[in-house]
Amino acid sequence: MDRGSLTAHVTAFAERWASHLAKGQELVDAHPERIRRIRYEDLVKDTEDTLAGLFHFLGVDANASVLAHCRTEASFNKRSGGRSPGEENRQSLFRKGVIGDWHNHLTEEQNALFRERAGDWLDRFGYS
Repeated sequence: MDRGSLTAHVTAFAERWASHLAKGQELVDAHPERIRRIRYEDLVKDTEDTLAGLFHFLGVDANASVLAHCRTEASFNKRSGGRSPGEENRQSLFRKGVIGDWHNHLTEEQNALFRERAGDWLDRFGYS
């Protein structure tokens, strides 16, 4: 496998991602009351409830107007300079704003390699 290829990068990334998640899980197992997992997908799909849960976990009082303000200020539209989700700018940190779009940029072989190396974590977090 060419180490400079996208396939090599996907393989290495999947291995690192799985390793980091395994280490994170050790922390969760040792201190479950001190950890709050937040998925990007949840922030996009259900912003206010996800933030409300986070603020509650942190002991921060946040009413509906605070949650709405956070949603507006962190929206893809605002962060990307006015683009709507799906309007891609490959030069921007806020590239496209579409959940799961990474699947569309990998070949079947690359997706299979990712699943082979990190499939348990994909399943655990609902990315299957």
